[in-house]
Amino acid sequence: MTDPALGLLNTLFERWQRSDNSSKTLSLSLAGRDSGGYRATSGNCRESFHAVMANAAACGAVTLEWGRFEAEHELRRVLLVDGHKLAGFLGRTPARTQVVALAPRITLLLEHAPPWLQTCWDNAATRWQRGDAALRLRLPQHAADIERLFKALLAVNHNQQENLDLRSFSVQVTDDSKAMERLKASFAEAWCKAHDCESRDVDDLYHSLGLIKTPQPVLLRGAVSLRGEQTLLDLSEVRPWIGLPGETLANLVLPERPGYVLSIENWTSFARHCREVPDTGFILYTGGFPNPSIQSVFKRLGQELSQATPFYHWGDTDVRGLEIFALVTRLSGREVRPHQMGHGQWTQGRLLIPSEIRTVESLRWVPGIADLANRLITSGVPQDFEQESRSPQTPV
Repeated sequence: MTDPALGLLNTLFERWQRSDNSSKTLSLSLAGRDSGGYRATSGNCRESFHAVMANAAACGAVTLEWGRFEAEHELRRVLLVDGHKLAGFLGRTPARTQVVALAPRITLLLEHAPPWLQTCWDNAATRWQRGDAALRLRLPQHAADIERLFKALLAVNHNQQENLDLRSFSVQVTDDSKAMERLKASFAEAWCKAHDCESRDVDDLYHSLGLIKTPQPVLLRGAVSLRGEQTLLDLSEVRPWIGLPGETLANLVLPERPGYVLSIENWTSFARHCREVPDTGFILYTGGFPNPSIQSVFKRLGQELSQATPFYHWGDTDVRGLEIFALVTRLSGREVRPHQMGHGQWTQGRLLIPSEIRTVESLRWVPGIADLANRLITSGVPQDFEQESRSPQTPV
């Protein structure tokens, strides 16, 4: 059980840490808002309480104000004199001191970092100096993880996770194979605040950045080839689809004139379309939010294919599905059209919550889904929003 006097002195210490060295005198009101722990004491416990406070005053940390007349044996107020001396009395290290000790390592790490990462550190350090949590971490207990977090943020900014599984990347960057899993929420908070993706699910963010435990091959169907040192391997007749490791994509030769490009979010729908729609379309499986390897294919498709080639995306008709659609549009640089995402009979399943409405409103700039976005906001998510509820058909 916590000693009530030490508990109140720790409360005073926390107020001092949050005060940013203001000139305002800080105190404990034992006759007012801070009286609970004091009034609960009596007899020997009251004497012990007074003794602890007297010792704190003797070391120059606080001064004591006593009552008058018949209340002269009652403590009325404990006033802070010196926060550093109070820290010494309590055996605690001031948060400012902890940040100062950590700062040189972070400063060296961020010497050539992008401005957003320096801003992230500055904002977090300000909170840590006050003894508050920042990025879901606190000092001193998370000092090592704070350094790991900023190493990871910098490494991902430099795309050092490319072609590495999550734990290999984690140990390579942080010397801790499980740090990236332990720090997932902290990483997402820092990254999304700087990259305007605060509504994105943490797992989706990791997937889109290539922070994946077991990286999967890129699955596609189309008249593609792989370029070797002396040969060109024609894969156009491989059915129903092919899987290519991310490392091979630099040697991927795209089809010159596919009938269309269709990206598909869901595995079942991808597999069915590849099997059931035998045409010249280029079909690409996104697996939810596309990982960096799939993103690179979208960029090449947008750059290398004729402007006459139509682009389509088939995903769920919900907030996450529209976010994926918007990302596909941005990556390809093309006007992407929704495929089988409109619903003639829009049977409302549930209305959007305010945070979802804000997310969808931010997607109205995407021409292909502006109407879907408005419908989601006004009518809610349809009952049959999942794309598996529809059978495959060609978009052209």
